[in-house]
Amino acid sequence: ISSSKLLRKMLTTTNIFSKVLSHHRNFFSSQIVKRHGSNRAKRGLYHLKDVRSGNSVSFSERKTRRKWKPNVQTKKFWSQILCCWLRFKVTTHAIKCIDKKGGIDKYILETPESKLNSIAGNNAKRMLLSKLDDSNN
Repeated sequence: ISSSKLLRKMLTTTNIFSKVLSHHRNFFSSQIVKRHGSNRAKRGLYHLKDVRSGNSVSFSERKTRRKWKPNVQTKKFWSQILCCWLRFKVTTHAIKCIDKKGGIDKYILETPESKLNSIAGNNAKRMLLSKLDDSNN
């Protein structure tokens, strides 16, 4: 095979491969949005943290199954839009993210649903959006 034929063959296979790869990338990115979390994580604001499992390994290298639970705190946040306190079970990582965003209102409104992944967060977002719509009208 000449070098030009080989080059042409490589280019066509890479184009096909890139098209297939982009199709799979789009497929998997749509699947990531529907991320399954534990029921515990759906009831609070966990910001992608969840229960992890693995092995506890002793000195003799005996492995026993164990779980790592996220650091969850029950906390009240003041909502300036709703003018009331909102109580959530939140991880310490979520508390840091809320502080970084500048409050619970901005955090809930600006965080995509894939990262919220929470029934409580979606309910609070719906309440905030309805209050903002009422104040605009």
